[in-house]
Amino acid sequence: MDLHAFQCRCGECPPVTPDIALSILVREIEKHFGEEIVISSGHRCPDHNQKVGGAVSSFHTKRMAIDFYIPGVALQDIYDWINNATFRCGLGIYKSHIHIDSRDATARWDYR
Repeated sequence: MDLHAFQCRCGECPPVTPDIALSILVREIEKHFGEEIVISSGHRCPDHNQKVGGAVSSFHTKRMAIDFYIPGVALQDIYDWINNATFRCGLGIYKSHIHIDSRDATARWDYR
């Protein structure tokens, strides 16, 4: 995981590290697809989260979520693999990215 891309994009926050469970999920995804993920949104401070329209209790604000894609891999293929691997996590598919978070429950959604 590119830790620089994980940082809040507000430009004012100190560096943070992702939740360990999220790091493990990302490692498994990258291992399976043989490619590094591209993070389109990682950690967000509460102010930045509000500016981008994130949920008040967003896992992005807790260092537990990323939005990402893998160049050359269909989003549906990524979603299906994670879903079929039965990871206990939040997993959503959008038009331009996959959302994954390390919540301690299984949640799935499709916002395409």
